[in-house]
Amino acid sequence: MPRVKLSRRSSEIMELMAKGLTNAEIARVLALSASTVKGYVEKILQQLEVSNRTEAVGVYRMAEEQTDSGAQDANQDASQDEGQDAFAGEPGAAPRPRRRRRTTRRERKLR
Repeated sequence: MPRVKLSRRSSEIMELMAKGLTNAEIARVLALSASTVKGYVEKILQQLEVSNRTEAVGVYRMAEEQTDSGAQDANQDASQDEGQDAFAGEPGAAPRPRRRRRTTRRERKLR
């Protein structure tokens, strides 16, 4: 697994991806355009050396687990590993949300 330090914005987008939000939903939450979010997602996928969002979320979850399990030793190793966290962002993992069912074209048309 590559050790990557994501920017603050990329970490925010990764968190929302992990919650199952689409690019359009992430754009609404962060007040960005959908194409800007798409660019961030592509950059994240390249940095993590994965080919899709599902793999990216898996790598992200693994990095969070490693960060959480190594938290006790973090104070001792902080001077040696400074700036080399698997992911930058807020510590601690939120509970895994339920994945929302995708709406069909017909349902979207009826809205």
